[in-house]
Amino acid sequence: MENKSINNRRKFLKDCGILGIGICSGSLFMSSCTKNVLSPFRTKYAIIEDKCTGCGDCVESCYYKAILLPQKTQYFINQDLCIECGTCEPQCKDKAIFISTPTYNILEDKCIGCGKCIEKCINEGNCISYSKETYSIRNKCKPTNCHHQCQLACEFGAITIKDKCIIDLSKCTKCGKCVGKCPFEAINPAKVTKNEELCNHCGLCLAECNEFNAISKLYPLDYAKPTINQDICTSCGDCKVFCEKYDAIKYNNHVAKIDSTLCVDCGKCVESCEKYEAIKLVED
Repeated sequence: MENKSINNRRKFLKDCGILGIGICSGSLFMSSCTKNVLSPFRTKYAIIEDKCTGCGDCVESCYYKAILLPQKTQYFINQDLCIECGTCEPQCKDKAIFISTPTYNILEDKCIGCGKCIEKCINEGNCISYSKETYSIRNKCKPTNCHHQCQLACEFGAITIKDKCIIDLSKCTKCGKCVGKCPFEAINPAKVTKNEELCNHCGLCLAECNEFNAISKLYPLDYAKPTINQDICTSCGDCKVFCEKYDAIKYNNHVAKIDSTLCVDCGKCVESCEKYEAIKLVED
């Protein structure tokens, strides 16, 4: 009787062992099927094309060589659009960008204080302001010895003649036409000044002052055209982000591809692309 009880217990343990092996085998089989795309619930990683900068970081992170990028994206500077402001240069952690940033100087002897440069600069560095806001008449004024050229030059009726010229500041537009007409140089124009520390070297003031040429553009002695060193550039794309306003940095975009037959869903590529989030997990 006792022997029969022992045999029954042994049979029970044996059956449980076989069942356990079956369960484990089934689990391994399902795992194997999942990796071989036999499971309808398989997940996989995909490249988001409009976010991929073609830098190749994910390629280097993939031990299984499942990510393909025949050629890295190349970034270059369009010389016709670049204003040489230099904003992109400090953003390049690899120091692959070289910009010979020019300086813009206001020539006081030519400036007539029209204020057009201030209007242009207000949405840029906002570095130009008035040092003298209004026009005034010096003691040199001799209306009895001239033909009132200043008054004739003012199309806004801002100048009247009495013992000397009088400027109606409510009508004066600071156009500067009267300044050059006075034979005695008796009209003192408004003046502007520039805060060099605030200037972002956009150059819009220069184009705005083409009538009076009161702003000069000075290049450094070692000037060279803006360039990106392709031997150093890692194709991270940071420079383009900081040039959105002028869109002077172009690129021939090469997007990475993931070979699903080699990918094991380890997720290391996602970690390598945390900055741009160009790789995401998708359901089949």
